[in-house]
Amino acid sequence: MSTRARTRAPAVRPRGPRPTAGYRVFQVVNAVVLTGVVVVTLYPFLTIVARSLSDNAYIVAGEVNLVPRGFNLTAYRVVTSDPTFWISYRNTVFYTVVATLISVVLTTCYAYVLSKKHLRGRTALVGIAVFTMFFTGGLIPNYVLVTSLGLKNTVWAIALPNAINVFNLLVMKAFFESLPVELEEPPPSTG
Repeated sequence: MSTRARTRAPAVRPRGPRPTAGYRVFQVVNAVVLTGVVVVTLYPFLTIVARSLSDNAYIVAGEVNLVPRGFNLTAYRVVTSDPTFWISYRNTVFYTVVATLISVVLTTCYAYVLSKKHLRGRTALVGIAVFTMFFTGGLIPNYVLVTSLGLKNTVWAIALPNAINVFNLLVMKAFFESLPVELEEPPPSTG
């Protein structure tokens, strides 16, 4: 046998400190607890899905748990035949797409402006924004605002009043402040 075949590459040791016995016990307990939380959280949802796909006789008899019995799509046909379901679905898509887009655009614009150190009144604007994060007007002033703007019974009553989230604004402001000043264009020369 050649010397090449007899020599082995040294075993690669993991970098960093070796985990202690206490840390390994913590990992096992953590995995068991989190697995239990996942099971307890998913069980009701899986039961509802199984019942929605099962025949009514099996549900009344209490024979449906996690596995559907007597496959049946009647519940889905009834729900999708109702026009209010599709209106609600349209509103959900609208709130998800349009309201999120409006929120991102407005929050980004406001955060960019607040990130400029030379802005006069910057501290007051940030203070006003933070104040609204801790002290909201409440339900009745929000209703009065929506009604006075003529937004009652429209999708805009949900999308516009919550367009700027102050926490997201502060996170985005901090991001803009972390960017190097050299990335900005210099102001146009006046001469």
